[in-house]
Amino acid sequence: VDLRIIPGTFPTMGEAQETKPTGSINVINTPQECHCPRRTKLPPAPTSLPFPATKANREKLQQYLLDYYASSTFNTCEHQTLPLMDSPLMRLMIDPNATPTAHHSSIPVPLHWQDAVKAD
Repeated sequence: VDLRIIPGTFPTMGEAQETKPTGSINVINTPQECHCPRRTKLPPAPTSLPFPATKANREKLQQYLLDYYASSTFNTCEHQTLPLMDSPLMRLMIDPNATPTAHHSSIPVPLHWQDAVKAD
């Protein structure tokens, strides 16, 4: 609740509420302070490979993909904000007349610990 990941009304039943993510990220507004590539949208997939796909060219192809997606997928800069996902809110479909029940079942002890557990 303190992190605002779940609503303050939790655990009441009903639809999911929109929550705003919180957290500290060191956003730097001036590009001269951060030397990382500027975060961009995902570029279109390459239509052809720059090198033949052989074992000898594996490292070249890997470097090509790392460079091609450096400003989008592989951009791990902590000073830039992450783009938000654009999707509809998730809805939880539950029966409002359902009766909550508790299920208490023990978890089996892993086979390699059974002797030690029995000894204790």
